[in-house]
Amino acid sequence: MKGPAGQQLKETVIIIPEKDYPFKILEYRPVRGTDIGCNLSEIKKPDGTEYRLVVESLKKQEYRFFDTICLKTDSRIQPEIRISVYGTFTK
Repeated sequence: MKGPAGQQLKETVIIIPEKDYPFKILEYRPVRGTDIGCNLSEIKKPDGTEYRLVVESLKKQEYRFFDTICLKTDSRIQPEIRISVYGTFTK
């Protein structure tokens, strides 16, 4: 994520489970949670479910930040998915 200081940064990530390895996301949260927030929505489609994860900055001043979003799933293969988030506010 990158943008000018004074504005909120916001990005959307689409998560689509593989048909051969389906999973449901049971829980989600930023690990530190001081610099970013997130919201997850489940979208039902004819060919399966996908998830829309919206990540936004909590601060707006000139600053660099890093956090990880942890997604807990019901999958035995990958019970946890981690998404790294990097951001920079510019002048």
